[in-house]
Amino acid sequence: MSAPLQPQSGLPAASVQALIATGTVCATASLVISALPAIVNALTSAGLFDPAKAGYVVAVDLAGQVAGTLLFMSQSRRLPWSASLSIGLTLMVIGNLLSCFTPSTPVLIATRLVAGIGAGIARSACFAVFARARNPARAVALLVAAQIVTMSGAFAAFPWVTRAVGWVGPYLSLSVLGLLMFATAPWWPRQFRLHHAAPISLLFGRSGAVCLAATFLYFLAQAGVWAFIQAIGSAVGESSAFISSALAFVAIPGIAASLLASVVSVRVSIPRALIVGLCLTLAALYLLTIDAGSWIFGLGLGLFYFAWCGTVPFQFASAAASDRSGNTASAFPAADGLGLAAGPAVAGTMLVEHGTLTVIILAAFCTAFSIALFVAATGQGKRLGRLTSS
Repeated sequence: MSAPLQPQSGLPAASVQALIATGTVCATASLVISALPAIVNALTSAGLFDPAKAGYVVAVDLAGQVAGTLLFMSQSRRLPWSASLSIGLTLMVIGNLLSCFTPSTPVLIATRLVAGIGAGIARSACFAVFARARNPARAVALLVAAQIVTMSGAFAAFPWVTRAVGWVGPYLSLSVLGLLMFATAPWWPRQFRLHHAAPISLLFGRSGAVCLAATFLYFLAQAGVWAFIQAIGSAVGESSAFISSALAFVAIPGIAASLLASVVSVRVSIPRALIVGLCLTLAALYLLTIDAGSWIFGLGLGLFYFAWCGTVPFQFASAAASDRSGNTASAFPAADGLGLAAGPAVAGTMLVEHGTLTVIILAAFCTAFSIALFVAATGQGKRLGRLTSS
């Protein structure tokens, strides 16, 4: 077993308390993305927004997160990370709360931009902390498990809150949760500040840029399949009821994959873990395309989500180690957010023009190319070897 990854820039490794505290904040900030179906349903069910308008609102949220990431990266050398977390949470709370009192769609879009920027700042600051973990793969694996749990809770709670207070239910819930996150402030890493670094930090290096491009491609592929899983299932004869039931249980393999990744991250190299994830994804995509019965389709769906949740922690570990400045780790949520936004758009066009099989083929190609880029960046760095426990 080799030595642990050394913290970049001479800073101390993040403590367990700091990782838990920032992970809780990150899981909350990520709900706007992970609970999108519940939020869109709340926007459209009241009859105030048609699907097109709801789509614009969601797109602004995602665009705001990218802007928030860039804002954090441009100021992270001037502010302690605790200050960035405070600013991000404050903007999240204000934006979500104002969204509950908006008189028109343009005003709602403006408030969603504020909330999105806040979420982007908070997520980027959290990922910067995760890059400081002695084992980034384990830290993000446990974060993925936490995000799945909070997503499941949101899917259960948001419809109930929506029935109680109307379409503003999800935004009201997010503002309350944002306020509660300030209770974790005593454990935020206040000491992580670079006093003698340049004020602007938007450079990633060759390996870092490759990792960000790979992240975008990977999430584009996964989101493209995930957004149209109903259409993919219908193409092989599965009923909508069965697909919905299968989707209700995918949290189980997702949590299992993230916990498994946290355990094996001390024993397996990043390239090997990424290649295993690729093989599992390709096998899952194959199972989703064959008409061999409901159980086979359900197995493919579960395996697809298992591979997704089990692969991302090692992708982040590769990104964190490729760039010791921490810029790539901070930009990771922007890259995955852009992929999540672009995936359904690209896949939807392919689906309409060429059918579901082309969506699967495109996902397989993008996933394979993405993993190849990650492995190349890992080999180029020569710094990863084997991860050790935090």
